[in-house]
Amino acid sequence: SLPIDAVTDGSARAEAGGGTPAQRLEIARAQLESYRLKFKADHPDLRAAERNVRELEARVPHGRGGPDRPLPPEALVEKFRDNARRALPAARLTALERAALGLDRLKSVRELMRLCRG
Repeated sequence: SLPIDAVTDGSARAEAGGGTPAQRLEIARAQLESYRLKFKADHPDLRAAERNVRELEARVPHGRGGPDRPLPPEALVEKFRDNARRALPAARLTALERAALGLDRLKSVRELMRLCRG
């Protein structure tokens, strides 16, 4: 993982080659973010960085969480929390997480669905 300051001065470039496709994509994303902070508006370098990221994303065969690189259970739980906290109050998020993690012990999925609906 590269810190964003590794790309803000242009010293690291995703198109420079080397590394895995996923590593080049990570560099390109950091570069794009630095350009977004630097230009804050439409700019040729910003548009080029966006195209570069799109092209590299298309080349990464299976990203993290794909069949070749499954997420570990703790990462799945964290991903769920990150997404669910945007839509659910904390108490319901916790109850839903508990129900989902104990899905095999539920008598019916109705309780899980009720927590999803609110």
